[in-house]
Amino acid sequence: MQDVIQAKDKVRLKGTIRRILFPRPITANTDFMIAILIGNGDIEITIKGAMCGIHEKDEIIIEGEWINDKKYGMQVQVTGWERPIPSTKNQAIDLLSSSLIKGCGPKTAKLIVEALGDGAIETILHQKEACLYMIKGIRKKNAAKIVESLSDNFNVQNIIKHLSQYGVTVKMAIKLHKVYGGNAVPIVQANPYELANLSMVGFDQADTIALNMRIAEDSPFRCQAAVLHIMRKYDGHCYTEKDELIRDSLLMLNKRSKAILSESDVESALYYLNKAEKIVSDSGRIYLKPIYEHERTAAKRIAELVVDKGPVVSKSRIAHEIIKYQTKNKIILNTKQQEAIYKLFESNILILTGGPGTGKTAVIKAVSHIYQQLFPADSKALCAPTGRASQHLAKTSGMKAKTVHRLLNWGVKTKDEGEDTPLKAKKDELNPLSEELVIPDEWSMADIELASSLLRAIPRKGKVLFVGDPD
Repeated sequence: MQDVIQAKDKVRLKGTIRRILFPRPITANTDFMIAILIGNGDIEITIKGAMCGIHEKDEIIIEGEWINDKKYGMQVQVTGWERPIPSTKNQAIDLLSSSLIKGCGPKTAKLIVEALGDGAIETILHQKEACLYMIKGIRKKNAAKIVESLSDNFNVQNIIKHLSQYGVTVKMAIKLHKVYGGNAVPIVQANPYELANLSMVGFDQADTIALNMRIAEDSPFRCQAAVLHIMRKYDGHCYTEKDELIRDSLLMLNKRSKAILSESDVESALYYLNKAEKIVSDSGRIYLKPIYEHERTAAKRIAELVVDKGPVVSKSRIAHEIIKYQTKNKIILNTKQQEAIYKLFESNILILTGGPGTGKTAVIKAVSHIYQQLFPADSKALCAPTGRASQHLAKTSGMKAKTVHRLLNWGVKTKDEGEDTPLKAKKDELNPLSEELVIPDEWSMADIELASSLLRAIPRKGKVLFVGDPD
């Protein structure tokens, strides 16, 4: 064999996977494997490369080139592959009843193939659930699962087949399929910068892929991706000044291209990004749309908390509780600390700042205790942006504390009609917190998304005391 075949010879083979050598076991995220393929005449060939969703006994078509491995001899380095759509009844039944397809066992698989014939798989891929509803014994929920599983399987493989040469992995292919479905390949081929826009690769890598795809350097897609990339890199502020954004975008674009782009190219990119609602322009200030919405939400809720006054408590009653607290705990709160306590009972929102050792924790403990004495039926919550910060808060205050995410039930999966709902905060203005007093510590760690999410969940007439360092 090695006398005839030369390394780097191109090859296209159709065969059956006899054995998978690496990795074992196969997982949903497997994107590289080494396997034994049985071709015509029962010849065994070792193949290796970027392949996903492949199992033993699967029939596949591969493209690649022969390489001579010093240790293992002649092998085929796979550069492209595909799983043929089953064209016989037995092949269709095998695929439908396999572990790859949800909602379909052997009996259901036979019912489908008997009703739809040899081309059952192709019919399902084109006609979707409609062709399954007519088959007695198949529920609508199962029909949807079967179609989704088949579409996922073939669409993800199609994405890998066409885009793996540009570095698209299995995880990236799955994400592209979820966002764009069967249109993923033409969309990425027309605009490879979508890989950067979806945070799969950085702008530089997307630029290299675009160059390999022969996308023009002055492409509107390139300018728009550069603007979004620059905006995501800015630290600290929620917005950037337009002039600064144009300058920085041109510096990056022209550094990596032979063609010289102008200010008008970036102006055009800003116009189309604004129309596509990816950015917001407000009096010369440019925001990423999600950040703009978070900032508006935060500002609106702060204004509402400032206007809405909680239950009125007389200063004499607060003074009495402060004296009781100091006596019980054998401490003296200084003037600033006592002032913070009075102010919290005058309004629904307060910011307490100070460096380490300035007595912020003492205020937290005093406010929590006095609030409980004044409103025994109400509850309170201490929280912080990170797990470590919440543990430190619990240790120093002697009270229970959570992360803000846990307080908001952020990322908790719930079932909605049998499907997982998106991971997000479950507490908001429609489902507010039950705690009437919320004290978030180390608040300088919080970003605008976390801030707006927490503020949305503060109940009407509730109080919030933000604590952190002066920065």
